[in-house]
Amino acid sequence: MASIRDHLQTLTDTVGAVRVLQRSGALDLTKPRELATAVKRSKTLGAPATIVLYGAEVHPDAPALTDERGTLTFGELNDNAKALANELLAIGLTPGSVIGVLARDHRGLLTVLAAAGLAGVRLAMMNTGFGKAQFA
Repeated sequence: MASIRDHLQTLTDTVGAVRVLQRSGALDLTKPRELATAVKRSKTLGAPATIVLYGAEVHPDAPALTDERGTLTFGELNDNAKALANELLAIGLTPGSVIGVLARDHRGLLTVLAAAGLAGVRLAMMNTGFGKAQFA
């Protein structure tokens, strides 16, 4: 059973996350309908897919990320995530399946995070610093 301290920590974490999302422009607390949609999506798709979808709907031409290959807009990142989600399902994965991801921080990792949410698959994040024993 969760203690009061656990509940307070969860509340504190949630408020902190909302503040970060609001400051970044990914969440607008003055638009309750958008907020309700974001919360509902987040429960089913997860945060990465929710943020990418929101960005693609509200700011499709805004930069979502910049890496060594250039800049991707939210619209482009969303298109890439949808294409990958469709491929994951096409190869036979089903919602609830677990896939492992081994990647450094770049557009591919963000695409996989969003695609997994869209496809309903779960991720097992692998660290590039893992040794052979840790992978086993």
